[in-house]
Amino acid sequence: MNIAYIQPPYPHLDKMNPLDSVRYMLDQALQVQEDTDLLVLPEYANCPGLDSYDQLLQFIKRESRDFLCELSRIAKDKQMHIAGNVIRHTEAGLRNTTVWIDRKGKVAAEYDKTHLTEFERGSLRLVPGDTVRHAVIEGIRVSFATCFELYFSEFFEKLAAGHPDIIIVPTYQRSERSEVLTAQAISRALDSGSYLLRCSYAMGPTSEAGGMSMLVHPRGEVLSCAEQEVGIFRAKVNIKDKWWRPSSYGGGMLESREIIERNRRAELYRKAGPGTGMPAVKSPALIAHRGFSANCPENTMPAFGAAIALGVDEIEFDIRCSKDGELIVIHDATLERTTNATGLVSDYSWAELQRYDAGTSFSPAWQGTKLPLLDHVLEQYAGRIIMNVHVKDAGEDGYVIKRIRALAEQYDAAASLYIAGDRDVLAYALQHAPNIERCCLVEQASWHLVDYAIQYECGRLQFFPAYCNEEEVRRAHASGIRCNVFYSDNPEETRRLFHIGIDAVLTNNPLHTWRSDWDDAYGI
Repeated sequence: MNIAYIQPPYPHLDKMNPLDSVRYMLDQALQVQEDTDLLVLPEYANCPGLDSYDQLLQFIKRESRDFLCELSRIAKDKQMHIAGNVIRHTEAGLRNTTVWIDRKGKVAAEYDKTHLTEFERGSLRLVPGDTVRHAVIEGIRVSFATCFELYFSEFFEKLAAGHPDIIIVPTYQRSERSEVLTAQAISRALDSGSYLLRCSYAMGPTSEAGGMSMLVHPRGEVLSCAEQEVGIFRAKVNIKDKWWRPSSYGGGMLESREIIERNRRAELYRKAGPGTGMPAVKSPALIAHRGFSANCPENTMPAFGAAIALGVDEIEFDIRCSKDGELIVIHDATLERTTNATGLVSDYSWAELQRYDAGTSFSPAWQGTKLPLLDHVLEQYAGRIIMNVHVKDAGEDGYVIKRIRALAEQYDAAASLYIAGDRDVLAYALQHAPNIERCCLVEQASWHLVDYAIQYECGRLQFFPAYCNEEEVRRAHASGIRCNVFYSDNPEETRRLFHIGIDAVLTNNPLHTWRSDWDDAYGI
């Protein structure tokens, strides 16, 4: 990947005014070589050197209102991506936004700076964003941070959870010592296990502060640094190249970030609640099918809570899409069996579905139980239990998969859930959510399940008992695939399945399926 970045002189140096600086960046962008894949510009690229709200507002409305249009035209003409930071006027107020423009000149991703300085919040009256942004662009996982956010190591831990290939960091720092800026960039690249591109302004050849636009490798090596020079700077990298190091002294080689994830004890240094750590993956394990569905209304919050209270290792539930695009936790395509309503789930909005009862069809004692959203399950249980998410339909152009990916990132749950489904679900999951594990359900009533699991690069598969034997389990394990079985409510049948090497058994009644005398034999 050919990467270029522009380090302009800070306005008021060399007698440049803010408009001169904006024009300088656009002129430099026009001179970028044709084989460039990505060009990065610094923070406040459409309004540098201004220090009051009124100045900013007037400048972006009059002097640089066409700035993004110009960048889009350049990106399209040169067939390259451009990432740059601008101040934009929104209904909520002024926002500090990093924009990624693709080769077609279209905005492919936006990120509103979440950590604002006191000056930005006060004098400039900027409105902070509230969402971490990850994007997959041409197969490259991109994350964003802005300037001041380099100081927040915990923010970069959040970015690292999205497994980015590169983090784009437009900056405006002018007073921080240059050696500190370099140390920060190196540390954050090491922390996140990704390339980091920091793009700023030159503060003059004798300055010991600011400047230092640079590209850093995941191993902490500075591949290119502008120091206090001005102009265009280039580097060619393999963006998928990571830092591999020994897992311990004399141990096997692993990606540096994987070593951190395997050994961290987040419960010691995160606030209590969802996302307090990585649930352990156990073998053998019990999976509560639709929660504790033998004793509670299936696919409801009480069913999940009861199963977790019993000590199951995973919960399984089903996802369907409402008319307005919300992800509803429900098994059937229709409402009749599990609620007091009729018709297709997809014909109702979430506001309408909330009015119906999901408990009385199971028992009058459960009257008032509601259908949950995937959001609700993740908000309550992310980081506390592994979730087997059975996607019934991937939706148009993989909409459901994309939405699951976004929610998994929002609740830091990508590593503690997996997507189970048929061909279309797995294909879209492989394309749009490659960092979330997949579970193969293709042709379960056949002896081809292992082959399909390999084809769709699944970390798990789910056998039917009638099409499962020790040989197939060994074949799956040889390919690094974990084996579930759907399902067993019988203790002796569950014992037999564990004996042939099955890793996890789905059950409707974990209280009955689990046996206390299995503790020593199976480690349950």
